[in-house]
Amino acid sequence: MLLPGALWVAAGGAALIEWIGARARLAGHALAVLLVLAALGWGYTRVPFSSKRQQWVFREFATATLAQLPPNAVVLAHWEQGMTLQYLVLAERQRPDLWIDVVEPGDDAWGARAARRYSGRAVFFLGAPADVDGLMVALRRADSYANLYELRR
Repeated sequence: MLLPGALWVAAGGAALIEWIGARARLAGHALAVLLVLAALGWGYTRVPFSSKRQQWVFREFATATLAQLPPNAVVLAHWEQGMTLQYLVLAERQRPDLWIDVVEPGDDAWGARAARRYSGRAVFFLGAPADVDGLMVALRRADSYANLYELRR
């Protein structure tokens, strides 16, 4: 008499465990969907702050810098400023006569690099005052983003 009752209890327990497992999987999927929707919703609220569509400051800076350079000049710059100039020179074909040399922090010092590579050309440096410390330069354009210096020989 105990055996049939124990079988019914075991069958009921197994059905209960299966029912709870199905609900847990459903709850897990629902939780995942809610988290994805919450992340997308939060990201949508950040669009006005992260959109750079109307930010022309870097392009205006590069265009003004290119306009001040003489023909066949060389510009040594860090990545941020150099790539902005490179885009205008290579992609938009503005001032294709210029050579933009992007200098990484581990590369040669700017003065030694300019003397070794560009002895016959007008050389300009685009960066902060600390970048040209000890070099004979003249400030050609001051800007809050970066200054343009001309190497005096």
